[in-house]
Amino acid sequence: AIFIDMDTTFTPNITACDTCEFVGHMVKHEIDVGNNTISNITHFIQDICQEIKGPGGIECMMIVKTIRNMTSLFDQGFNTTQICHKLGFCP
Repeated sequence: AIFIDMDTTFTPNITACDTCEFVGHMVKHEIDVGNNTISNITHFIQDICQEIKGPGGIECMMIVKTIRNMTSLFDQGFNTTQICHKLGFCP
């Protein structure tokens, strides 16, 4: 399990992996096409996460907290799948 914050322990699973890849593709698109700031991208994706009900929405919000790391890894040449494994969202 990965320690996210004071009261949440997170275990990688298929849903989180899919959610991470979904978010990762949106982040990459916003970087490449939208040329948006990390702050703008984070707010945009938070809005989407808030529409997702249940555990997927919670996972989505945890993934949003990693967007700065995600963009840094994209800059280093990693792809979405590699990044989601590195960040611990994929088993």
